[in-house]
Amino acid sequence: MKLKTVSVHLNLLRTLLEGEETAPLSINIVEQFMQELKSTLNCAPLFVCNDGNDNFLFDGYHRLEAMRRLGFNTCLITIYKGDRRDAYRRYIGDKLKAKEILPKAIIFRHCIGRLKSDLEWSEMDALTLSRLFGRKPEFFQNVQLWQPQTRNPLVLFMRPKHGTSTLSKRFRN
Repeated sequence: MKLKTVSVHLNLLRTLLEGEETAPLSINIVEQFMQELKSTLNCAPLFVCNDGNDNFLFDGYHRLEAMRRLGFNTCLITIYKGDRRDAYRRYIGDKLKAKEILPKAIIFRHCIGRLKSDLEWSEMDALTLSRLFGRKPEFFQNVQLWQPQTRNPLVLFMRPKHGTSTLSKRFRN
């Protein structure tokens, strides 16, 4: 549930994985936001989930990075009711639905890597994850198969329109 839009200090925003890059930041996108911010001195609000104490950022990582590089102290945020878990669900859900410049395989690999690296989500079975994120359980079987430091192919489970399951191998770059 959306509550309100307010201005907050950048230090009051928490990312989903502290000290680690959560979103795959594209330097080109950050630079575009920097150019826009230099000329207008404002941008769209960032989206956070607030549990009463903390603001967990789930959308706006590129804008946040651009503001930090330009030395901004405050920014606008749109607050949604929820905790870190809700922010994580929104973050992954938005990434999986987004029509990004990046190929879907990179987005899928990123989302699966985030789920695998977080203790809360990595212990969940594929059926539970599919219910939480509104995707087929086969997609989340990748969470158990994913290995971050190997050059092995990433196995993506695909379901053609006629209903039979096939496996597709996409090699990591």
